[in-house]
Amino acid sequence: MTNKEFCQDYFQKNKTRLLSTYPGISSDQVTSYFCEFYEANEDEYFFYHRREFFQYLEDKKPLQYIVNNAYFYTSSFYVDERVLIPRSETEILVETISNKIKRDKKRVRLCEVGVGSGAIFLSLVEHAGEYISEVLATDISQDAIDVSEINQRKLSKMLTSKIAYKITDRLDGIQEQFDIIVTNPPYISTDDKSGVHSLVDEHEPDLALYIKESSYDKWFEFFFIQIDACLNSSGTFMMEGHEDKLNQLAKQAAKYFKNINIVKDYTGRDRFLIGEKNG
Repeated sequence: MTNKEFCQDYFQKNKTRLLSTYPGISSDQVTSYFCEFYEANEDEYFFYHRREFFQYLEDKKPLQYIVNNAYFYTSSFYVDERVLIPRSETEILVETISNKIKRDKKRVRLCEVGVGSGAIFLSLVEHAGEYISEVLATDISQDAIDVSEINQRKLSKMLTSKIAYKITDRLDGIQEQFDIIVTNPPYISTDDKSGVHSLVDEHEPDLALYIKESSYDKWFEFFFIQIDACLNSSGTFMMEGHEDKLNQLAKQAAKYFKNINIVKDYTGRDRFLIGEKNG
C-alpha cells in the first residue's frame, strides 16, 4: 500500500470525525500534509511505523502546526503554537497596502503592530521592498518575535529593507513616525468566544485572539490615539477586525483619522479598517 492509498483509506474510515475537526478537509489534503510531515512521496510504500501524524490528527492539532508550515500570499512561513496561523483573508491587507506603496512610488517607513509569525510585513517587504526603507515590528510576546525572526531568516535573500523588532504592547514607548502602520490585533471579544472553532480556541494563542468585552472599546480607543501619534502627516493605517465590531471601531477611528473605509473579505464580510492621518 502506498502513502496515498493508506491516507485515502484512513480518510474514508474517519471522514466524519475529520470533517468535524477540520472543516472542508479532503483525502488529498490528508495525503499532502502526511507527505510534507515525513518529507515523503505519495507513491512511496507506506511504512506502518509512521503513525505520529495520524495521532496528531486524532489529538485535533491544527494541520499547519503539525507540519510547522503555513502558506500565505506567495510564500511559506514557519508556524507553531506560539503564533496565529496566517489566514487567507489577511492577504487582502497585504495586497491593499502593497498596491498603495507601489502606486505612490515613494520610500516609506512601515510599522506592523502584533507581528506574530511576521507573515504580513515580510510579505510586504518581499513584494514592495524597493519602496520600504525600514520596518519596525512590534509584539507583546517574545515568543512571537522569535518565530518572526525564523521567517525573516528563511526569506532573507529576498529582503532588502532594514528590519527591527520591539517587545511592547501595541505602540507603547514608540516615538518614531511612520508612513504606514498595519496590524492584525486581537479582535475577538471574550463574549464571542463560544463562536470560535475549538481548533482555534484550544491551540492558537489567546493573547493574539481575545480582548475582554469590558475593555474592548477603551483598548482600541487608546490604540487609535497611539497610531495617530505615530503616523506622519500623510500616513495611512490599516487593520483587520471582527465583522460585528468594525462599524463601531470606524466611528471611534473617525475622531482621529480621515477617509475611513471598511473593506470586505473574500466572503463579503466586513474585515478591514483603513484610514489616513487627519491633518
